[in-house]
Amino acid sequence: MLKNIPTHIIMGFLGSGKTTAILDLLAQKPANEYWAVLVNEAGETGIDGKIYSSQGVQVEEIPGGCMCCIQGVPMRVAINRLLRKSRPSRLLIESSGIGHPSGLIKTLSADEFSTVLDIKATIALLDPEKLLDPRMKANDLFKDQLACADILVANKTDIASAEALQAFDELEKHNTRKKQVVARSTKARLNIEWLNLPRLNPCEIDLSWKPATSVSPGWETVSWDFPATTLFSLSCLKPFIARQKSLRIKGFVHTDQGWQLINAESGHATYVPVEDMPENQLTVIGQQLEKQRLKSEIQDCMMPGQTPRK
Repeated sequence: MLKNIPTHIIMGFLGSGKTTAILDLLAQKPANEYWAVLVNEAGETGIDGKIYSSQGVQVEEIPGGCMCCIQGVPMRVAINRLLRKSRPSRLLIESSGIGHPSGLIKTLSADEFSTVLDIKATIALLDPEKLLDPRMKANDLFKDQLACADILVANKTDIASAEALQAFDELEKHNTRKKQVVARSTKARLNIEWLNLPRLNPCEIDLSWKPATSVSPGWETVSWDFPATTLFSLSCLKPFIARQKSLRIKGFVHTDQGWQLINAESGHATYVPVEDMPENQLTVIGQQLEKQRLKSEIQDCMMPGQTPRK
């Protein structure tokens, strides 16, 4: 019987570095441990799940963006299936960047999992540059993440402005719920020793909370897939992605320079060569998406001779 599996929730806004952080933890995994990952993505195309699977861990995905929708039923089914298949020594949960962690913790704390999961210190990542936007501090999702975090990590500090780093320091100084760890990081690097810390933050849950729809209000997602034989120009895709200042873009794309894992937020992107994938997949997340324009511009980046989808 599975019992007291150390369970770690990694949360943060879209583009904060959750996927990179989990990959960093997987790279530090002791050889004698078997880990599993439960991932919830905004959108129906499971980009993150494929990334984790390539690292040799068992993965279960819940597409749609809200891990707590339908009163947590999809999440409960997924976690039971994952535990049954993998019987892990440790479980990592990547919370959606548009889903409230308090609802997730409420579901994981139910009697059904009380003796199975041992929820450890929750980890929240944030991009300090976002703190310069007044809307950030007023955002209910941000407040929820901050309230639930035992460990608070400012990521991307190597490219953050002095003003943004000061805003992060001020945030912690005036935070009434003290954290076990407050740290700065680059490339979402986390200390694996943090996984041994217990969860101390009660993360008070508003009992009036209602299950959300698959995508938080105001956010939209659109995904496209193309056959693996469809080839795109990387020199065309890069400026296209750089122009999308308010969007989150992630996917696997077959380019004239090989297969690339594209990970972009606010116009800043990374391009990582990967092994051949079964198809091209691209997901865009944002507000008031111009879906037809985006699709047209993506298709414009197809190499000559390719046939656009209608």
